[in-house]
Amino acid sequence: MLSVNPNLTPAQLKQVMAMTATPFPAESACTLGICGAGIVNAEGAVLIAKALTQATRKVQAMEYFHAGIGHYFLTAQTDEQMGLDTGVLQGWQRTGNSFNVWDGVSGSALPVFRLYTTKFASKAAHFYTTNTVERDGIRTENGGNWTYEKVAFYLPQPVAGACAAGSVPIYRMFNNGQTGAPNHRFTTSFATYQEFTSMRGWAGEGVAFCAPQ
Repeated sequence: MLSVNPNLTPAQLKQVMAMTATPFPAESACTLGICGAGIVNAEGAVLIAKALTQATRKVQAMEYFHAGIGHYFLTAQTDEQMGLDTGVLQGWQRTGNSFNVWDGVSGSALPVFRLYTTKFASKAAHFYTTNTVERDGIRTENGGNWTYEKVAFYLPQPVAGACAAGSVPIYRMFNNGQTGAPNHRFTTSFATYQEFTSMRGWAGEGVAFCAPQ
């Protein structure tokens, strides 16, 4: 029997369901009487299962740097961190930059979608966004070169560029393609943000997310 996540309100569960339900295709044999209000897609099934069965935890997203390609990468997954730390995924080193994220639905936190492209060969290029329109636009407007991977973690968004009490801003900057491939970096350090945008030729993109303290 499924246990209900104590951090999930009925309104939040309804929001998850609404976000992930897809309409029945024309050729489907399903009816409202047989299948209910809609078919839940694979992404939605994962989100709902986590929402129902797990108590949301605060975990750390770790930043890595690959000197060979000059790119930064961010992950909160322990299996990915282990692969990077042990050299299974070669060339990556921790930068010491990290911040807290949620591993499930919590309060106003939204899923942060991670996309990946192989267009630039070995130069790993990832993109993170909470905006489903932006996520789907990147996939369809760039010749199908970007693939949606997963929900990386969950974070609240800033309101009018500011984060709520109990959270700190996460600044996003863009490398302007200096390595021959796009790369974004995320940090809670305003000093780092200023250094990269004023001295290293990166474009400042302001506060992208808010990290729980």
